[in-house]
Amino acid sequence: MSGVDSNTERRQPNEKRRLGKARKGRLSTKTKLLVVIAIAALLTVLSLGGLYMWIVREPYVNRLRRARWRVARLFGVRPPACRVVCGTNLSGLQKCLQVYANDCDGQYPPADKWCDLLLQGDYVTEKNFVCIDARRKGDTGPSHYAINPNATPASDPNVVLVFETKAGWNQSGGPEILSTENHEGKGCFVVLVGGRVRFVTTEELARLRWK
Repeated sequence: MSGVDSNTERRQPNEKRRLGKARKGRLSTKTKLLVVIAIAALLTVLSLGGLYMWIVREPYVNRLRRARWRVARLFGVRPPACRVVCGTNLSGLQKCLQVYANDCDGQYPPADKWCDLLLQGDYVTEKNFVCIDARRKGDTGPSHYAINPNATPASDPNVVLVFETKAGWNQSGGPEILSTENHEGKGCFVVLVGGRVRFVTTEELARLRWK
């Protein structure tokens, strides 16, 4: 007898339905897996974000303070612009002082006129001496930085070279004129002879080297 067996005809729709259910089951499993992975990734990001906020808001441990902006950079966060400018100013002043020393027999300018000589020699501009935070707080002098007269180009690289102080001009000295008021009393920026710029917390100030 020619043609397709009736039993075969009945089985074909059943097979199609079973195959359709199997495919839906596989898709449903994949969807569930993707949802689980997405939730796990979100929880991981939230956990790391919480850790980041804790480190930034509670920078009392020096080791955590050094790590906080490394963690922040993972989340695309950058330090406040005013601090970036202040750190850049000090880095630029150290470089200019080094160039001046190279031009002047290996000596930094005299401490009582170091600002004048850097400005007159076109090593810097007036804005390089200004801390934005200090200006915003009403400290409107021409310079918010002082030089350490004990520092020389031959000093240990970890000796303080230039640091933050209250507004003035051609200022020089040591910890007695260092100021943390520019950054809400949390600390201040210094640049070392070796060129490293640091934001030093109030707890760390006593460990700075001045000779």
